[in-house]
Amino acid sequence: MRELLPGGFTGTLITENMVEVAANVAIRLVTFTPEAGTTGMPVVMVVGLATRMESFRDILMELSKHVTIFYIETREKSSSEISGKACFDMNEHGRDIAKVIAGLDLFSAQYALMGYSFGATAILEAYPLLPAKPRAVLLMEPTPAFRYPAWAKLLIRLAVPLYPVMKAFAKWYLRQFYINTKDDAEMAVISSRALDHADPQKLRDSILAIAGYEVWDRLALVECPALIVATSKDGLHTHADIMRMATSLKKCSYVDMETNKRSHSAELAVVTLDYLEGIGN
Repeated sequence: MRELLPGGFTGTLITENMVEVAANVAIRLVTFTPEAGTTGMPVVMVVGLATRMESFRDILMELSKHVTIFYIETREKSSSEISGKACFDMNEHGRDIAKVIAGLDLFSAQYALMGYSFGATAILEAYPLLPAKPRAVLLMEPTPAFRYPAWAKLLIRLAVPLYPVMKAFAKWYLRQFYINTKDDAEMAVISSRALDHADPQKLRDSILAIAGYEVWDRLALVECPALIVATSKDGLHTHADIMRMATSLKKCSYVDMETNKRSHSAELAVVTLDYLEGIGN
C-alpha cells in the first residue's frame, strides 16, 4: 500500500509516478516542485530501508520551497509494484536509482544526489551507472556496511509468517542495544514507523540480500564533492564507519547534527541549501 502524500505543503506542486525499473518491478517517484519557480539545484533523494516519507516531512516542506526534489522510493518499500520473484541486493537498488535518474531531465553537475542511511549506500552504488554525474552527493547518516549477527539472519528468515511478533522483538532489541533513547529518541520513532508500515516479505528479502555488503570500494569512484551529515548521539549508525567514509572520499565536507531530531528537521534543509550554494559559487 502506498503511503499517502504528506499534507500541509503550500506553494509546492506534488506529483507521483510509478517508474518501471525491471520487467516485473516498478517503484514510486514523487516530485516536489516549487510553484513559484526556482533556479536552485534539483535534489534526487533516496531514504532509509523501509523508511516512511512522513519521517522527512519537515525537510521536504522546507527544501521544496527552494528546489525541485525527486523523491525515489526503493523496491523494498511497500509502495513498489512487484510481480513474481525479484532481487533485492544493493547492486539492484543501485541500478533502479540510475534508471529512474536516466529518465529525468537532469544534466551533469546540475543536480545533487541525497541519500539517508541505506539510501546513502544505494546512491553510491548507483553513482558509476549514472548517465550524468551529480554536482554533489549528500550522505545523511550513511550506513556503509551491513553487518548482522548470524542468529539475526536466522530469525529474519521467519519474519513473514511471524511478522507481528518479530516486529515487536525488533523494536525492543533496537531500543535496548542500539538506539540512544535518552539523547536521540527520534530514531526510535523513525524505526518504529518504518517497521509498522513495512511490507514484511520485501523487507525480509532486502535485509537478507544486503547482509554483508560494504561500500568501501565504491568511494574511490566518487569524483564530485560530498557532504556527510552525521548524528553522533545516534547509536544505530556506526560512527567509526561514517568517519572512515569521511576520510576516504576525495572531496568531503563533514557536519555533525548530533541527533535525528535535528537531521530530520527543517534545519537539515538549511544545511543542504547552504552547502549547495557554496559549491555552486
